[in-house]
Parts: sequence; structure tokens; C-alpha cells
Amino acid sequence: RSIIEQSGSNIVVSIHMNWYQDSGVNGPVALFMPGSDAGERLAGAVQTSLNETLYTSGTPRSQNLYILRSGNQPCVLVECGYISNWEEERKLNQPDYQQRVAKAIAAGINEYFSKYAA
Repeated sequence: RSIIEQSGSNIVVSIHMNWYQDSGVNGPVALFMPGSDAGERLAGAVQTSLNETLYTSGTPRSQNLYILRSGNQPCVLVECGYISNWEEERKLNQPDYQQRVAKAIAAGINEYFSKYAA
């Protein structure tokens, strides 16, 4: 938490892989802190970019997670996919897919800054 608070950053992006007991669940998702308008806009921009790049249809979700409430800047936690889904885990292990995910996240961040940063 102190690293985030002392960073002087404009945003926080935390990148993870998801797991769920139902192995049929898949797709990336961007999470934001409930009540954070800026976090919701950041998550929306990242989710839209992930959907367009990876041909998915996820929607950003609010969730009260420690990382999302650590600091005053907008924060998003990006779950890149579900390692509990064998097909998605296979894709997540491929360097070209990893690059697509990373570029989609970066494009979403750029979109956020171009629309909302003053």
C-alpha cells in the first residue's frame, strides 16, 4: 500500500490471472473500486480495449479489493483470463497472446488519458 501511496502515479494497474471453480468461465475482466468514478472510467476503457482486441464481451465490475482501495488515484485490477479454463490457460501461455493482452491494456490506458486526463 505504501508503494502505491508514495508513488506519485496518476493511475494504478494491477495485472492478474483469474481462477474459478467452474472451468467453463473465461474472458478478461477489469475491476474497479465501488464508488470510484475515475476507476470505473479507467476500467471501462481497459475492458473495451480488451474486448475489441481479444474478441470478448466482458463488462467491467466493481469489487472491494485491497489493491483497489490503496491510494487516491484511479485503480484497476485486470484479470487477463481464467487459468482454470484449460483453453484460456493455453492461450495465456503463448507469447503472442500475452503481447495482445498487454497492448490491449496499454491502449485502454491511453484511451482513458486521452478522454479524462487534464
